[in-house]
Amino acid sequence: MIRTSLIVVALAFALAACAGASSDVAIDTDPFSFVPTVGNTASFFTITNNGDADDVLLSADSDLFGRVELHDTVMEDGAAQMVEQTDGIPIPAGESVVLEPGGLHVMLLEGSEELAAGDEITITLVFEGAGEVEITSLVRERGEGDPPGMQMDDMDGDMEEG
Repeated sequence: MIRTSLIVVALAFALAACAGASSDVAIDTDPFSFVPTVGNTASFFTITNNGDADDVLLSADSDLFGRVELHDTVMEDGAAQMVEQTDGIPIPAGESVVLEPGGLHVMLLEGSEELAAGDEITITLVFEGAGEVEITSLVRERGEGDPPGMQMDDMDGDMEEG
């Protein structure tokens, strides 16, 4: 009986230590999204893996959007196409990965409410090693230096899985 109690106490301490472990993944820039077009937008930020082991951004979720996908934008025959990253986005140990317009991004689809500049979108990122990390993406207008938005009507026809 005492032996069983000691094992239970030891397991409880081990679980508590794991729960208190901090993530090696950090969001280095202030996440932002453009004002949605036809209920769709994307979120952009930089992820740094400060750990010794590679990690993978597996998925993302937001209560404000019906679907959230990980995408990359690639040029094919002179046209930009979004490619869903079904295997996730690798975050190598000791490196940063930039999610930016015209490149990797978190695609937010089928928005449930009208968003304007200054609003915030809460997004839960799910990493293979780091687990869940919640971020807040500030909605802003496109500026002069920003690339033009993709026509969301054409998006489904130009999307591939990768």
